[in-house]
Amino acid sequence: MAEHKAVVAGYKKEVVKELEGLLQKYPIIGIVNMEGLPAGSLGKLKKSLRGKAQLFVTKKRLMKIAIENTKSKVPKIEMLLPELKGMPALLFTDENPFSIYKFLKKSKSPAPAKAGQESPRDIIVPKGPTPFAPGPVISELAGVGIKSGVEGGKVAVKAD
Repeated sequence: MAEHKAVVAGYKKEVVKELEGLLQKYPIIGIVNMEGLPAGSLGKLKKSLRGKAQLFVTKKRLMKIAIENTKSKVPKIEMLLPELKGMPALLFTDENPFSIYKFLKKSKSPAPAKAGQESPRDIIVPKGPTPFAPGPVISELAGVGIKSGVEGGKVAVKAD
């Protein structure tokens, strides 16, 4: 029986090769979780980092392969592997990592939540009346653990 050999797309090999070069070239490598970041914001972020750092976005699996391949050339590079969570992007720089972190923190902007997203902060819904008429909104509020009822023809939140 003939042994099946996996066929890997050429562009994937090129991406891994490029990533291996960056992993060996830059002394400072960071991981940024891009989960929930709109494409427009990513473009602005890449543009604002130009000259300071390089942001490399690709599939997590290709990142893992490149890191595994450079283990013998870059000490402790495998320590990055457990940090590849969510939708990671690798950030490469020669600059002070603290100034890059400060820059990234400063450039963060609030965005409306999307369904299924996790909030970075606690959300407090204050006790009292709401502008909503009674209906499906009561079960929606109950679904996220908010106690509500009907008062004066409007839905009211029973407790903060």
